[in-house]
Amino acid sequence: MQFTITDLYAHMGLFARLIVFVLGIMSVLSLVVMAERLVVFNKSRSESRNFAERMAAVLSKAAYDLLHQRYPDTTWSKNTKYWYGANY
Repeated sequence: MQFTITDLYAHMGLFARLIVFVLGIMSVLSLVVMAERLVVFNKSRSESRNFAERMAAVLSKAAYDLLHQRYPDTTWSKNTKYWYGANY
């Protein structure tokens, strides 16, 4: 007996062949799941970046308004006269 894949497979019993078959299916399915997760991750990463860019202007405007409403007489409020943001 040699240690080649075909010789090993030839000397296997039915139960061992069944285990090899199940492990092969599990390996293929794990690769499919990995590929699907990679696609979903890339899509969600681009959506998250787009969301963060859109929310940055909204949050900076809200911070500017909050500063001037709650602390109108502070040095920070007096030195922050303009809001630099995009209109979304």
